[in-house]
Amino acid sequence: MRTFPLELQTPAPPAAPPGAAGAPPQAHLFYFKNVRNAPALRARLVARDPKADFAMLDARTV
Repeated sequence: MRTFPLELQTPAPPAAPPGAAGAPPQAHLFYFKNVRNAPALRARLVARDPKADFAMLDARTV
């Protein structure tokens, strides 16, 4: 039987609901297979939700 480190066995603290005071911004994770279309998709997503955190989107890890 495999054992895991203690930090993996302890339950995670309950996360604050999105939009609550002190809640971390919800990161949008997207994977673009077509990199040339990424700027257009990003523009559409920002127009839909301008307050979203698009840091992962800007990283463009494709």
